[in-house]
Amino acid sequence: MIDWSDGYHTEALYTYGYYKELSPSLQKLAVLLAGYETLPSTENDVHMELGFGQGISINIHAASQQGSYIGNDFNPSHVAHAQLLAHASHSHIELSDASFAQMDARTDLPMCNSISLHGIWSWINDENRQHIVNIIQKHLKPGGIVYNSYNSISGHAGFLPWRHMMWQHYQQQTGTALERIDHTIKHFSAMFESNPSLLDNNPALKSTWERIQSADRHYLLHEYFNANWDCFSLSQVNELMQTAKLQFVGTTTSNAYINHLAMDENRLAQVQAQPNVLAAESWRDVLLGNTFRQDLYIKGGESLSPQGILRRLQKLRFVCTVTEDLFTNFLFNPQDSRHFNADLFDPIKAELVNNAYAPKSFTQLQAAVGSKYTWQQILQVVLLKIHAGHLQPCVELETQQTRQQSHDLNLALLGKLDDKISGVYVASPVTGMALTLEYIYAWCLRTWLQQADATQNDIAENIWQGLQAHGRVLVDEAGKSLSTREEHFKLIASKLSNASALRQVWQTLGLLP
Repeated sequence: MIDWSDGYHTEALYTYGYYKELSPSLQKLAVLLAGYETLPSTENDVHMELGFGQGISINIHAASQQGSYIGNDFNPSHVAHAQLLAHASHSHIELSDASFAQMDARTDLPMCNSISLHGIWSWINDENRQHIVNIIQKHLKPGGIVYNSYNSISGHAGFLPWRHMMWQHYQQQTGTALERIDHTIKHFSAMFESNPSLLDNNPALKSTWERIQSADRHYLLHEYFNANWDCFSLSQVNELMQTAKLQFVGTTTSNAYINHLAMDENRLAQVQAQPNVLAAESWRDVLLGNTFRQDLYIKGGESLSPQGILRRLQKLRFVCTVTEDLFTNFLFNPQDSRHFNADLFDPIKAELVNNAYAPKSFTQLQAAVGSKYTWQQILQVVLLKIHAGHLQPCVELETQQTRQQSHDLNLALLGKLDDKISGVYVASPVTGMALTLEYIYAWCLRTWLQQADATQNDIAENIWQGLQAHGRVLVDEAGKSLSTREEHFKLIASKLSNASALRQVWQTLGLLP
């Protein structure tokens, strides 16, 4: 039998995920904050995604942002799914099941504004990594951006030998790939139960193992059970990227602006004492035990002073993706006891929700806060709210075409509610990014798109009928499976108690007319 997989699993399909780090608009914000001028957005932009999986991200970005998109994934089932979405949106997108070697050999590829790969680098061999570098070298414009994410050796060192043993055990099993994973997990679970000190004495292993036990088996297959599963230091990856004339500029999370919120004084001092961002990020990985890197590179690019960064930042606009009651004051997550100062956070929140959640420029946020806080401190709130999924940067130019493409794609994405009881991703032409909607909210949006004057009762009835058609039920906040129509309607009513504000947010984001 011919094996075209290069050691990567094709027996079970990859999960249906969206990754905001692949968004050209978010990448440009991070590169600006790293101190570099970015190329202006035009309708002639070209963006490439290598290894796009099910194609959710590339389709959302192609529908909601200007320019054309090129992508490959050598699993034809992935490409077939991605092409169905592309056909629905009528966006400018070219998708193929070519390998990295075949993409490298192409002579017709255009010069690109960005080339991105998410979760690819660690799961392929050296030969394919070189093909990717070749593609970047030949097809990235001067001033263009590269995004690359991969496993960091710093946080995985304690897990590496165990992953190797899991892989060895997996190969010795029989049955389908998913059945072999189940056998492997059961075997190691029994061993760890009999020898609890193995986990207690290895915090990195314990943390990873807890994630593995609760993770979706399809995800585990692609994440841990490939022939290739490699970890790298930043300096190792940077050395190879430099051969394509790339310069490391930082990460999509803009760590330099929020390090002091994530690190104690001693670690922060060590990071800030470094002579450049490469050294600072390398030390950060080691000191925090980072397991996954999300790096940005630029080819050439004009460097900016802090004043230059601020001038360009002030022109950018930001918009809420959640209602006012959900835009809460925490640093990293709701369980974190730390919060921003109220006299910093509250004026920013009030400005963002003002005028029916209309997008606000960074200048407007500065004016709302006043002179008590620096622009960097205001930026910290913005960055962490983006990280939390409560805020997104706006695209430089929204067009009628991107609005129509997003609308058509969203109808296709929302159509998946007929097949599964879970949330979906939808595209915003205002931000060029996706929103993640849980099941009830997704049905609400779908109903309003089909019937603009639908009442809450209409929405609840649609959800109930959809559940009945597939023999499914909802689960309440306590984890109890609901059974009756009345119980479902009560839960839906509680979820949609903020329907008016929700509609305002969705209209501002271009999800509803």
